[in-house]
Amino acid sequence: GQRAALAGLGLELLLRGGEHQRGRGGRGGGRGGRGRGRGGGRGLVRDSERGLASERLVLIGHGKGSSPEMHSRGKGFMLSAGGFQRGQASQLVTRPIVLMLDDGVMDHMKCFHINGKGKWQKWNNTGVHHRFAVGRKAVQIPNQFQAVDSLGNWKLFEPNSDVTVVTYSTTDFGLIYLPKEEVELSKLAALNADLNSGIFHSSEGNIIAFDVISPQGKWVIKSVDGIEVNRKTDIWLRVRFQ
Repeated sequence: GQRAALAGLGLELLLRGGEHQRGRGGRGGGRGGRGRGRGGGRGLVRDSERGLASERLVLIGHGKGSSPEMHSRGKGFMLSAGGFQRGQASQLVTRPIVLMLDDGVMDHMKCFHINGKGKWQKWNNTGVHHRFAVGRKAVQIPNQFQAVDSLGNWKLFEPNSDVTVVTYSTTDFGLIYLPKEEVELSKLAALNADLNSGIFHSSEGNIIAFDVISPQGKWVIKSVDGIEVNRKTDIWLRVRFQ
């Protein structure tokens, strides 16, 4: 059930984002519902065919006591957050942070993903921003991908010609980064010698501050390039594009 829901959610978000850009946001959710089970990869291709701007961060609020939805998307990928539960009576189910590639894979176990620490009811898997994700467990790397470079806890993968994936993992921390251009792993590692500080420096020059032990109801991302973000997800707008 979780795997099918994950694939459906990914496609639904892709379709919803595209329809919103064309002024029919109300219809996007319904069309996404009918598309469940077709595969996230086909959704990525279809969105590209529409000629829409593909590089964006989508933030979706659902009001008080809810879990937000968010994903970073670009050519050939979607990096989706897993949200959080809101109390014992909540019917919300927290998911892993998952990187979906344009390869038709529908099982999240065959995708790069980050679980939470401990029981899933306690997870806060909202640590997603542009081409970036962090969580409280090591990055789970699917068997079909082999690193083309590695340095300590850093690994670099080239799953296809459009996407480069960089991961950093310890027992209680995982990071996924998708550089826009070719990156030297040694230079990136030098820029981020102390990730325990809660700050990530991208190869493009952006600085993202995060707190992976944030409570449920707060976005894990704290600031971007020194500018604080709105972390109170209960008061987020219905849909925002960045």
